Amino acid sequence: MSLLTRTRATKPTTPGVLPGAAALLLALRAGGSAGLPGPHPVLAIGVRLGAQHRRQWAAEDRSRRPGASDGELAATKRMIDQLNGLRAGCVDEIDTWCDRALPAGPAEAPLHTETVGSVIDRLAIAVVRAEHLMTGRAAAQLGELAHAYSVLVADLAAGRRRVPSWRTLKAYGTAR
Repeated sequence: MSLLTRTRATKPTTPGVLPGAAALLLALRAGGSAGLPGPHPVLAIGVRLGAQHRRQWAAEDRSRRPGASDGELAATKRMIDQLNGLRAGCVDEIDTWCDRALPAGPAEAPLHTETVGSVIDRLAIAVVRAEHLMTGRAAAQLGELAHAYSVLVADLAAGRRRVPSWRTLKAYGTAR
């Protein structure tokens, strides 16, 4: 996971609502926006995030191919860095939406250890892992992460938890 830095954002007076786990999982699994349950911005970003993880999985598989030349490995590593940059951008987009749309939560509410974007990123990784590995263990991990996301969404809505307002620091080959 990349290092993160704190940013500030103004919260609106009307609280936003995060999509539920079922809708989010559909978005992370989608190859495109067709069939998405509504136009929620986080779902649209989730479609892109899931696609980034699929492309990265494929690139990592190529990097492990026996007999790959040094040039192929270098090109694949550059592609993985580019994909990581795009993935980090999706995470930052989700976190920016959360900064603007979700209530800050009471100062006394415990701080969650990750941003909402980071949680959704881990869910996207778990979706792709479950698709490729097709094991009970991968499916169980995905189920646990989806449940944890649901609990976080409920806690945020009830003011029982708050999330950090961080942004990615690692640039993945580009200056930030």
